[in-house]
Amino acid sequence: MTSGARIADIRARGESRYAVSRDQNPITDQRGRVLLDGSQRAWDGIRRAYGEFLTLPSCVIGAFVLVAVAVDALDRGRPAAFEPARAYLIAHIFSNPQGTQALLSTIASGIFTITSITI
Repeated sequence: MTSGARIADIRARGESRYAVSRDQNPITDQRGRVLLDGSQRAWDGIRRAYGEFLTLPSCVIGAFVLVAVAVDALDRGRPAAFEPARAYLIAHIFSNPQGTQALLSTIASGIFTITSITI
């Protein structure tokens, strides 16, 4: 399909996703390809980004959010099946503030290390 035929086809369909000039003619580049308008170009960029590299990180973030909601629900509900584990953690791991601080410092430094290696 030639550039002129493509432009006539776009005009006939009345598509508004293409960039148009003041006289309502679709704008083409040097090769005769019809250009998209700004909003369509932005959506195409977002689709391409998700298709190429944002799908997996988005799924991981979504999974972590679901895990956080589930852990919060379990913590608030206090099911009887988890009471022995809760009592053990309180008695042995979170028994004194210094031990809890050391545990959280270790976890935080590990997360920072993994983040710095990944980036």
